[in-house]
Amino acid sequence: MEENKIQISNRQLFMMALAQLGGAAIIYLPGVVEAGRDVWISNILASIMAYVVIYCHYLPLSLCPG
Repeated sequence: MEENKIQISNRQLFMMALAQLGGAAIIYLPGVVEAGRDVWISNILASIMAYVVIYCHYLPLSLCPG
């Protein structure tokens, strides 16, 4: 049985990352005032958590194709 694998291009990967980070930036902007110089830490932690959520959605879908 032959499987058809769909691969995303580098451009599509870039656009997905840009959308995630752009959306996150809009949410994190109000926190810049309170966090001051430490805002970079919150951005890194929030991005890591977003990737964990994306992976948790991807994993069950990848285990049961079709």
